[in-house]
Amino acid sequence: MATIRDALAPGSYLAIGHGTHDNAPDAMVSGAIAAFAKTSASIWPRTASQIRHLFNGFDLVEPGLVPAHIWRPDPGDPPVRENALSLGGVARKA
Repeated sequence: MATIRDALAPGSYLAIGHGTHDNAPDAMVSGAIAAFAKTSASIWPRTASQIRHLFNGFDLVEPGLVPAHIWRPDPGDPPVRENALSLGGVARKA
């Protein structure tokens, strides 16, 4: 991430959507990892703290790092389940 951060001009924005295992049962996480390991698109979920660390050197914009489905939803979007399996955020390079 430092390489990307250093290549971006001040005022640039970085958007990250990342899988998390903070609120998922262990069996679900290990099953998802095993299923994706058989494809060309492997996954590795991180904790919210680990994902937040990816934004080092950037200033998160409101509403911050939140479940991806509630990051600035459109009016009228249907409610989504409580257990978020992905977090999202947008940040600006100072």
